[in-house]
Amino acid sequence: YTMTGGMRAVIWTDILQFFVLTGSLLVVTAVALWSPSGLEGAGTQGITGTLQASREAGHLHIIDFSLDPRTTHSFWALAVGGVFANMIQTISDQIAVQRALSARSVEHAQRAYWMKFVLNPVAVWPTIACGMALFTFYNPGGSLCTGGRDEGGMCPATDPVSLGLIATPDQVL
Repeated sequence: YTMTGGMRAVIWTDILQFFVLTGSLLVVTAVALWSPSGLEGAGTQGITGTLQASREAGHLHIIDFSLDPRTTHSFWALAVGGVFANMIQTISDQIAVQRALSARSVEHAQRAYWMKFVLNPVAVWPTIACGMALFTFYNPGGSLCTGGRDEGGMCPATDPVSLGLIATPDQVL
């Protein structure tokens, strides 16, 4: 399709892919949030219940300015790691390089990268919301945390595959 349609076909394919992926993410989140019955018929409690379950499991502890390198998700680890992860993706990913090289000018490519820099964090939040909704869906009433929490306050027994609730990871969705 790229040979016959050129860059226009690539762009429209990217747009279609964006809507398919975003729509799927929103549908999965909505089903997990408002399904009439969650795991074992416990049901879900919508946004409020999801936020409460995530808070109780320690998943909402997002602003930690600890300088301890053993802290998994400190602000500094995410900021520094995020810069390098985005830099690696920007300079070595074939799709990113193709987009930059197909821009009309260097200024257009720079503008596209600045838009990516600003909009990328916005795209992360729906993914986090989906993860929290799925956590609540597969952890009704906090029942999976009966064995206690680790020293970081996280519930270690929340993997539905290792708990035998599903057979393979692709069954999560």
